[in-house]
Amino acid sequence: MLGSRRQKERQAHYCLLVNKSATRYTAAAVTRLTDRIRAEGKYFSVLEPETALAMAEEAEKVAGLAPGGQKALPQFISRRGKVTALIAAGGDGTFNLVARAAAKVGLPVGILPLGRYNNIAQSILGSVEAERATQAIISRKYAKVDYAMASGLPLFGSLGLGFVPELAKCLENRKPPRLVWGWNQLGTKVAEEVERRQYTIQLDSYRFEVSSRLVMVNLQPRTLGIGFSPVSLTDDGQMEVQFDVIDSPKVLGNYLRLTVRNGYLYRSEIRQFRGRQLTISPVQDQWLYLDGELLQLPTNILEVRFANEQLRVFC
Repeated sequence: MLGSRRQKERQAHYCLLVNKSATRYTAAAVTRLTDRIRAEGKYFSVLEPETALAMAEEAEKVAGLAPGGQKALPQFISRRGKVTALIAAGGDGTFNLVARAAAKVGLPVGILPLGRYNNIAQSILGSVEAERATQAIISRKYAKVDYAMASGLPLFGSLGLGFVPELAKCLENRKPPRLVWGWNQLGTKVAEEVERRQYTIQLDSYRFEVSSRLVMVNLQPRTLGIGFSPVSLTDDGQMEVQFDVIDSPKVLGNYLRLTVRNGYLYRSEIRQFRGRQLTISPVQDQWLYLDGELLQLPTNILEVRFANEQLRVFC
């Protein structure tokens, strides 16, 4: 259980940044939240940016980070007083864009999980239900959770190279398997299409030379809706790093099957280590799955370092 405390503000003003393109978006879910805020006698403002870039820009503006600071805010927001919390209404990618602005100025963040997987909501709230998330926001009780910088990109949940980006692409165009053996077949098929690469991994003072299809970094337990790292804690200052060391797509198929069942024990085929500072190379032009988004890496070294501060999240 995360240690929590109540936000101390004389007059709460929530700014909801809503991703209407999120998989599970409904206007009703947003309305239920704003109705609860109104019933509590608090203020709210709603923004609906149409693109990821606009979402990041609006979050920075509301946080007072744009040129002109708070004076740059639209009048319909500023007249309700200073914004005291940002609410990410969407999936993991939306949370990342909103939380990176909140982290810079120490604002708390709320989650209204409307994405496909909602890994961060599940990890922090223990639920992806809108009612549970709404209650967490209304209570204004928050916990401090870790986040990191991955070669300049804020990381709040997890990232993956090789197997995970390809699995994410595959799942975009199909429904997840209903049975665990279907996951085994899917994992094997995806692994067969992933190039095995040579990496140098340095985690704290330990250095590994590995040949892998799978490299994952987890700050929180879940990725793609799957508990890849069930031992992960959101506030312990440690990341979990996983990679395979056996040249066998069937090993990754079995690994996926067992993680879906929450039963994989990391051992000789796929290893897991914990630490605070990480570098992985070479990674030039590889696809990176980071908090629900697929990105192509422009640099040859991926560095992951914990931020000096923690993020405040309503829970």
